Amino acid sequence: MITHIQKYYPSGKLSFSYSGEIIAETPTLRVIKAIFQNGDKDLGYTTFAKGDIFTEYFYKSQFFNILRIESIQTGNLKGWYCNICNPAAFFEESIQWTDLYLDLWVTPNGATLLLDEDELDFAQDMDDTAKEMARLKAQSVQEWVKARKGPFMELNGVKSQFFLAE
Repeated sequence: MITHIQKYYPSGKLSFSYSGEIIAETPTLRVIKAIFQNGDKDLGYTTFAKGDIFTEYFYKSQFFNILRIESIQTGNLKGWYCNICNPAAFFEESIQWTDLYLDLWVTPNGATLLLDEDELDFAQDMDDTAKEMARLKAQSVQEWVKARKGPFMELNGVKSQFFLAE
């Protein structure tokens, strides 16, 4: 089933949207397969290339989503891009989530890189309490990485098409 993924700013303004296919779901999780449609995007720590395969985990009960990125050219795992956000809202034909600016990059060997702290610091649509909460939520996804929880079970060599455990 095709669904629309809609990312919002904390102000409520739509940031962007795209489509993907629901490949698994539980009452609190939807796993989406999406293909990167834009031109190559060099982020410094990795490059998203047109056609890269994204397996995306959206949670109704977590303050993050996890995007597993696989190279279209080699089939190798590039890493995981984790958005710190409010829990996702699921609708019949869409998933909506509100970005809290911070992101985390996780390499295929489990090293992490906290991203966009400057965006959070300068955000005009979040107060200091909300900003501190976003920082705490970034720690929770780092704990998932260390514990090899959810999609990060793959760091232990567990091979699966997708991970439904929270």
